[in-house]
Amino acid sequence: IYGGSQTASTLIANQVGIFCRDNVNSGNFTAYSTNSGGTQTTLDLGVLPVAGQVYTLEIVGNKQNTEYRYFIDGVYKGRITTNMPTATAVYVNALVIKSVGTTARTVKVSRIGATNVYAI
Repeated sequence: IYGGSQTASTLIANQVGIFCRDNVNSGNFTAYSTNSGGTQTTLDLGVLPVAGQVYTLEIVGNKQNTEYRYFIDGVYKGRITTNMPTATAVYVNALVIKSVGTTARTVKVSRIGATNVYAI
């Protein structure tokens, strides 16, 4: 789950996601939340992706839009409670951005989607 190139000049406002880059958090999966003004909070999820390994990445937001919780393979890795997106359209995507080297990258996405979960 990746929302853009994650550089200061190209942040995409109003979104949450998970990305990994070799020069951010030692290449670990990194969670983020970006508000409507483009201010972003990130969180090192502590898992370095391994080639050929399949991962399940999950993001759960609460009804009040005050936090997003991040899971890898069903294990809670942390939460972000600042710089929440405003209530706007939400887009779900998977994207690989390669910026170093000439070797091709492959990502296999078996399922991607969005679900609203509301507490009763």
